[in-house]
Amino acid sequence: MLLALALVTAAHAAPLSPTVGGLDAARAVQVLIRNGDQVNVADCNDAAVGADAAIDGRWTCGPVAQRPEQGQIGLLVDGKLTEVGEARWEGPARALSIRRESGAWSLSTESELNPEVPGAIAAGPGQIVVLRVEGFSDSGAPVIRLQGEAGSVQLSCGDDGRFPDVERNDGRLGCAGLAPGRALTASLYGAGGSQSALGQVTLPDDAVAEVVVDVAAGRLEPRPFGAFSAVLAPEVKVESVPPAPRRVYSRWRIEGAGAPAVPPPDELAPTVPLLSGDPARAPDRAAPPPGAL
Repeated sequence: MLLALALVTAAHAAPLSPTVGGLDAARAVQVLIRNGDQVNVADCNDAAVGADAAIDGRWTCGPVAQRPEQGQIGLLVDGKLTEVGEARWEGPARALSIRRESGAWSLSTESELNPEVPGAIAAGPGQIVVLRVEGFSDSGAPVIRLQGEAGSVQLSCGDDGRFPDVERNDGRLGCAGLAPGRALTASLYGAGGSQSALGQVTLPDDAVAEVVVDVAAGRLEPRPFGAFSAVLAPEVKVESVPPAPRRVYSRWRIEGAGAPAVPPPDELAPTVPLLSGDPARAPDRAAPPPGAL
């Protein structure tokens, strides 16, 4: 079920500015904090913008007012979603540090896990676009090309129940990736190389923008991002790493998964290949062959 996005106001809690480290060549990072039906999205950067104090290898996010005493933590890296674990807070102070190291994610509500990295290169902030595709009746899985002022990207869509899809085999597909600008022109490529224009859309000024794509009507409609239901694919096995240091509440290792699939560090080229594509995803609908585009 889609969850409504709610920014939580907190009169008795300090604002939360999470930090994220251990990332290579990422261009857009967001921390998601869910407590019940409330989802906070904290946009991150390592470019000395907003809450980020310096270009030091630590992505600083937010700030966001975080009122609950606990929350499920998710992390979006260039549109790819991973569940990191659960955080719990005591007292009015709010801190959250997340780090990837040796294939495992760690989080702490007390200690800063991310040391400064000398010679770090500025990265972010970047906007993510999530597409909800309706009315696609052809066989196979489509590819949607988005053209914007920063170039173009191609997003592979799937109906396998894993983020950015919501429910498996319900006829509504999901695609996600780095947005090449706010004013976008969209085209759809189906099996066999068939192409159709979908129209234009202007994304809202949000870190994660969601757009409903009605293929039959040729309509693109932006709406608030609110999907956090398919956080971790059921096919991916998760095991907790034995006892973590005091107050490090979750350490997760994803079996069989390497480093996150992120695009190269160079600027968006005129065409960026399949930013949201994941070879291990194996969607129910097969994407068109590479030569089809």
